[in-house]
Amino acid sequence: MNSVVKFSLLMTIILLLGCDPVRVFQVKALKEESELYVYLKKSKDISLFGIQTHTLRVSLAENPEYKIHFGIGSWTEAEIYQVLTSSIDSIIIYQNLEKKMYKSPKDIHNYLKSQRRIFHKNVILIEK
Repeated sequence: MNSVVKFSLLMTIILLLGCDPVRVFQVKALKEESELYVYLKKSKDISLFGIQTHTLRVSLAENPEYKIHFGIGSWTEAEIYQVLTSSIDSIIIYQNLEKKMYKSPKDIHNYLKSQRRIFHKNVILIEK
């Protein structure tokens, strides 16, 4: 390889590794029988989530995906708590006749933490 190609490859790698990724919160329905609900606390400003009501409903038939960006960086435990756990009242997932509920702040926080994806843990993806 000539020096220009090597330099270009090196700069591309440095740029990709040096940039902070965008923090994403995403809820996605993959199957027709799946419905996902995220209820926001009434005391919180819902404009942060870009929605009009305190209930976020995702289903394949009506609204198959919800995605919003929350600045840059990864989802650390503190960021998950400050941005999401403190704003979410409950998460309810219906899939095939089964219902999973996360209502306590501890359960919500642990569930969101377990849903972090991507190398930098910059995406929280709830999908069923």
